[in-house]
Amino acid sequence: LGIIRELKGRILLVPFGVAAGTLCGSALAWLILSRWVEGGFAETLAVGAGFGYYSLATVIITRLGDPALGSVALLSNMIHEALALLLPPLIVRFTGRLGPVLAGGAAAMDTCLPVIAQVSGERCAVLALFSGMCLTLFVPVIVPLLMALR
Repeated sequence: LGIIRELKGRILLVPFGVAAGTLCGSALAWLILSRWVEGGFAETLAVGAGFGYYSLATVIITRLGDPALGSVALLSNMIHEALALLLPPLIVRFTGRLGPVLAGGAAAMDTCLPVIAQVSGERCAVLALFSGMCLTLFVPVIVPLLMALR
């Protein structure tokens, strides 16, 4: 709690930065791949807005009427989580201690937390827990909004 009090409002920059960066990265992926792959801009953003929370994003997208896109979301977010579990030592080397927290997305608060704590330390583990909780709350809000735009 001391770390959260010390950072005050700045702690919100982590989950909002992850959300903004993920959506920008998804938009860039759509720009690059749209020539070769079917799928609209909103669908691409909706898959990215899973933030690594593969079970929830998949269910939301599938229930909104697109089972194929739900499968894409499942695979995309599972790969995201697997890389977030395997690459933190490398990520720390190239980006610093906050890198694994950002890369973990929603999974930073649960499955990736032990790895983040080991390679980044206690302070970043607290940030990971907070960021992951916020991103988990963002998924059921942002994914349906983006699916409604298609």
